[in-house]
Amino acid sequence: MDFKGREEELNLILDKINSNAKELILIYGRRRVGKSALISESLNRINIPAVYYQVPRTNLEMNGRSFALAIKTSIPEIETSSNFYNDLDAIFTLSEKKPVVLVIDEFSNLEKITPEITGYLQQKIDCTSGKIKIILCGSYIDMMRKLEAYDSPLHGRFTLTLDLKPFDYLDASLFFPNLSSEDKFKFYAVFGGLPFSLSQINPEETLEKNIKRLFLERDLTLTNEIVQGIFGEIQKINSANVIFNLIISGNTKWTKLQQKSELGSKAVANALKELLNISVLEKRQPINEEDSKKKIFYEIKDNLINFFYSFVYDGLTLIPSIGVDIYYDTYIKERLEAEYFPKIFEAVSKEFLTRVNKAKKLDTPFYKIGSYWYDDPANKTNGQFDVATMDKLGYRLFECKYTKNPIDYKVIYEEKRQTFSLPIGPVRLGFISRNGFELDENEKKDLTLFTLDDFYHIDEL
Repeated sequence: MDFKGREEELNLILDKINSNAKELILIYGRRRVGKSALISESLNRINIPAVYYQVPRTNLEMNGRSFALAIKTSIPEIETSSNFYNDLDAIFTLSEKKPVVLVIDEFSNLEKITPEITGYLQQKIDCTSGKIKIILCGSYIDMMRKLEAYDSPLHGRFTLTLDLKPFDYLDASLFFPNLSSEDKFKFYAVFGGLPFSLSQINPEETLEKNIKRLFLERDLTLTNEIVQGIFGEIQKINSANVIFNLIISGNTKWTKLQQKSELGSKAVANALKELLNISVLEKRQPINEEDSKKKIFYEIKDNLINFFYSFVYDGLTLIPSIGVDIYYDTYIKERLEAEYFPKIFEAVSKEFLTRVNKAKKLDTPFYKIGSYWYDDPANKTNGQFDVATMDKLGYRLFECKYTKNPIDYKVIYEEKRQTFSLPIGPVRLGFISRNGFELDENEKKDLTLFTLDDFYHIDEL
């Protein structure tokens, strides 16, 4: 599979590898996010001897033999002994003569096998004058982050740290470049941004066929990946299932999660912490109520997980009885369009605005993005704007409309009416529409307007 995206991260790694100094690079992120592919692509673009070693979950003796084989395969001139530490010394010795790259993938496995490794690396790095470039990589995010902690022997020695995240909507579209903007959005809404999930898509097939093949039919490619992959990174599988299902059902606040889960506050807190750590969940609050603990809520950040628990998880035992086609038509098809896509459209609109902001395409760049909640005591109502940004001029409030029809002035006026009682002075309004606008030039005045098609043509804005 061709390497896609990650050009910024790739250039950062190459700058370090090609530098005239010793370098220690830390790369971490959840499984299937593309860490190994990024490192492999980096090694493909250099002319420096490099050893890539992925640590198996065995013992130190067996790792010694495997490590020696990896060294001999990559740099035959090194005399190996099948003793892990002795062969590590040999790599450092060679780096005194010429630059050498050493990649230790799944480093957390090595730490569990031989906890002394971090202290040993610290001593070798501090003492060497060679141009060694060491890349430590791993999926156990908590363990990898601890390598930078103050009490870690390697604290202060990393020259580059990359916390790899799943692709956003635009990078994800690199896997299906010939689809329409509408279909690109829909595929991302279902399959998310993990390179592994995206690589399973057949863009020549419809979304429906891809969903059936990858989630519902016999091989259950992505269903199995979610169960084995995501839950391989967290400790309390049952707690995670409960949390996901409660959030899907609209129980997004701490109090509701605690009350309805029946897990106990400690178990809920631990589950939320683990899921936040692997970037599957996101903790949010309105940007105009950041000091209010009552308005903190949790959302499933990963579209793949969101789709799975919205449509697949509860049906896994039902599908064998009624068949894939009936299950899809009954439990997925209508809800996908009526409920799921509109909700994801709001989240992707934030990703889009972040891209637009970085590209300097807004008249006033913002420094914060979220939602805006308000109370209207006079009319005894409350509400929210889907997306809000804050810049030096104040708030800009956006409504995101995933509707079949273009937005007309009736919709615009209704949203304007809601802003009359807001305590923020003159309100700047924006609209993000799935299917464009039916407005004359006068009606567009003072509005910020974007369409779904703009998501994939930012350079043309």
